[in-house]
Amino acid sequence: MHETDVFSWTSMLVAYIRASRLAEACSLFDSMPVRNVVAWTALITGFAQNGEGEKALCVFKEMLEEGYYICIVSVKRKPSRLKVPHSSIKTLG
Repeated sequence: MHETDVFSWTSMLVAYIRASRLAEACSLFDSMPVRNVVAWTALITGFAQNGEGEKALCVFKEMLEEGYYICIVSVKRKPSRLKVPHSSIKTLG
């Protein structure tokens, strides 16, 4: 795959996430030569939708450290089922 084709890389990332293959998604994400906010959001959302709230939060923090400022995560589970410490959510808000 052409190194700068972020759209193809992100499409593959989303395919792994939809198949709940998060380890492969992380590996692919780590090897992406170029990342955009769509790729970051896909990975964060993938973790959140697969019950990995703490990992989603870690990736979100990493995204902020990389200089990205916008990410909207839609969580469809009851907050009590997220398994994310409430104190972690407060530090971002």
